[in-house]
Amino acid sequence: MIALRSSLEEVERTESDTMSTLRSLATQVRQQQGKSRGPVRDLLVRSISQRSKLAMIGKKRMALQQHLETLEASELNQQVLNSVKQTSEQALLHL
Repeated sequence: MIALRSSLEEVERTESDTMSTLRSLATQVRQQQGKSRGPVRDLLVRSISQRSKLAMIGKKRMALQQHLETLEASELNQQVLNSVKQTSEQALLHL
């Protein structure tokens, strides 16, 4: 579960970095408006690529979060089962 948490943190960092890159590209596009179209077009193509990457990262983050929640629920269920088993065993000993 520790590896899953660290993977999730890494994906979140990558997502944050990609969002920062997108913000930077948007600023550059605004600065280039009214100037030649070549650099603006290149920035927009990079922006499209970064948006696709961000969408993919978001899906990966959601999947990792779901896996982590499933593991946590399984762990909790296992603890409940162990508690019930222990209680049953103690009840049998007192009979």
